[in-house]
Amino acid sequence: MGKIAWVQPLATVQQFVANEYVAACWNVKCDVVGVKVGGGYPDEPSDTTHRAAFCGADGHYQIELNDNNVPVSMTEIKTDKLGDLPCTLYEDGSYTKKKEIATVKSGDYIYWTTSSGKRTWHHHGPVSGTSNHS
Repeated sequence: MGKIAWVQPLATVQQFVANEYVAACWNVKCDVVGVKVGGGYPDEPSDTTHRAAFCGADGHYQIELNDNNVPVSMTEIKTDKLGDLPCTLYEDGSYTKKKEIATVKSGDYIYWTTSSGKRTWHHHGPVSGTSNHS
């Protein structure tokens, strides 16, 4: 008869470790849709328009949050052949005094510009309280 040996039970746990950073962000929607707004500002050409498929789409603009849910940047994403464009925030509709992105809160109504080449678009709209992950 062979020897019987006691073997200690062993459990293995597999733990998920993310291999990339997933950023939380808020959506922003431009309220200036379908309106030819150009010519109202010195840096905005007279033929500038805001189209619903882009400016008016919820989530077309995103505010990225850091680990403490403080805004760190705002970007226009999925533009019409222009790539992602950084946004510059302003205190009000005069677009003269810049606003710090870290001061933006969910639910705020904000003013911002995006630029590509010699063209600048002036936007304004609400910050959604909904978080996305990008």
